[in-house]
Amino acid sequence: MVDLRAQANEGARDGDQFGAWQWKTTLANIINRQYNDRCDLDRPFVVGISMSGARDARTVYGRILENLGSPARISHRVNDRETLVSRLLRNVGCRLLVLDEVQDIMLGNEREQQRALEGIKFLMNELQMHVLGFGTDKAFQGLASDPHLEARFTESALPGWRADSTLANFLATYERCLPFPEPSHLGREEIVKYMARTGDGILGKIVTRLQNAALAALCEGERSISLSQLEAAAMRPAQCAIRPKVKS
Repeated sequence: MVDLRAQANEGARDGDQFGAWQWKTTLANIINRQYNDRCDLDRPFVVGISMSGARDARTVYGRILENLGSPARISHRVNDRETLVSRLLRNVGCRLLVLDEVQDIMLGNEREQQRALEGIKFLMNELQMHVLGFGTDKAFQGLASDPHLEARFTESALPGWRADSTLANFLATYERCLPFPEPSHLGREEIVKYMARTGDGILGKIVTRLQNAALAALCEGERSISLSQLEAAAMRPAQCAIRPKVKS
């Protein structure tokens, strides 16, 4: 089993902000990393792509080719890309295709959604490949628009962050990345409880409030972040407040 929240702490420590903010993307990256660590890098077991902005099978195939180090030519038609993707995935021994931001399929019109889903369905049928999708709570709705895909996917929800030692460790780790000369003690109990409650257990909301509070504290010349600043940090400080002052 992978301790995803511990991995988020590692992401914050290493400056991997995107990974630390989004559980689903963090988990997708962990899976990709762990499988690739166990084999030759030229023969990955896992290939991962983002579905953000993917409106058709041509784009899906192009992103897979990019991931495999074989960028598709603009002149390549869908059939050309389909053939090339199939051959390369077989050659590298890919066992799993990881799709992130699956909910973005729904941003296209009905025809665009169908084209994107056709690409996924082709790979599952042609290569007998497993597919793991990540997204928001609307992600499954996008896959469910195709009855064949709906029957093949099972929806599971990631747990939210709670007011426990793991969140305390994350906040303490994140604090070390902030440019304050004095400790804010973000891992103390009252702050952990407040951040879990106000963030609804969603890491992105928690980090956004931390950022807003940090900006406000810097603008006010504070040497650390206080609980009152976190409570007032629902919005990002106005641009005029964070703009460097010009010396006269």
